[in-house]
Amino acid sequence: LWLNLHVRKRTVAAAVVFGLLLSTKQYLVFLVPIWILFVERNWKRIAIAAGAAAALPLFFLILNPAGLLWASKSLLGVMGSGAVAVDALTINAFLIKNFQTKLPGLIALMFCVMAIIVCYVKQRRRAPIASFFETAFLAYLAMFVAAGSAYCNYYYFFEALLVFLAIVLSAERLALLNDSASKENETQATEANQGNGGAPLDARSPSLKSSSLKTSTLGSPGA
Repeated sequence: LWLNLHVRKRTVAAAVVFGLLLSTKQYLVFLVPIWILFVERNWKRIAIAAGAAAALPLFFLILNPAGLLWASKSLLGVMGSGAVAVDALTINAFLIKNFQTKLPGLIALMFCVMAIIVCYVKQRRRAPIASFFETAFLAYLAMFVAAGSAYCNYYYFFEALLVFLAIVLSAERLALLNDSASKENETQATEANQGNGGAPLDARSPSLKSSSLKTSTLGSPGA
């Protein structure tokens, strides 16, 4: 839904939906810097997303503050701090079971931050939304592998990121093909115009005019 709203330029609604997305899982908080770096630069919309993200947890904070704070400890496990779950699908779980040791604390968070920095520095010239999904995929993959606790449902999340990345890159590739076809048609129209002694294109060949293809992009960072 967020991607659909973003592509359709419904920026405020997209910000609200993104904020609600953040409130569904604690570890999604790491999407925020990626979103700001690659997609959204408008601080009003960032504030709107923050308000939407705080709405749902605020209800539970009022209802049971101790329970919410206790549940928030699971975020430490994702970041590689705290106790290691021996049944998790992580490097730490493997090390604990076989060598009675584990990676340094918060190493998963460090891997996540490093992945974001590397992707930002090495980003290619592509639609910002594609850079967002690519960075999110690599950052969460690096973090989950080194986490204290990460199970199948965690990996399903970054697999979904990979699927969305493939969709966005395919759409980007299609836009490039359409742009190439449009330029080729314009070149043909120019050559035909010169061959007809500069006669108006509309009067000479209506089919050439109608064959021009329109391309679209997947958005740009918010102004």
